Amino acid sequence: MGKRDRLVGLYAHELRTRCAQAPDIDLLKRIVAGCGPSVYDREKALFDPRRPGERAALRRNFMVRKLGLPDGGALDDALQIALETYAPDTQPRYRAVLHYLLVRQFGKEDRFA
Repeated sequence: MGKRDRLVGLYAHELRTRCAQAPDIDLLKRIVAGCGPSVYDREKALFDPRRPGERAALRRNFMVRKLGLPDGGALDDALQIALETYAPDTQPRYRAVLHYLLVRQFGKEDRFA
């Protein structure tokens, strides 16, 4: 089993246990691949909403650029919903898991076909 497969397994476990969702493994694999090499860097792979600029960067780089969503306050609300879904009292939060939750929330699975 390669590193990416182990990470997909970890993220699937997070979705099952911390988000109470049965993950679509094929979609999760495509999202992890879309994250590129950042999934292998512990600091880049983690999302900390308290870190300055972290929310804005996720909104701009993923939600607007990757998912093609119009920028606005609705994106902040959607991110907050994803953060609350992802066991709000636990850390770390993996960026790929948040990406998965946002893709499902907006019905943008076709962006990772």
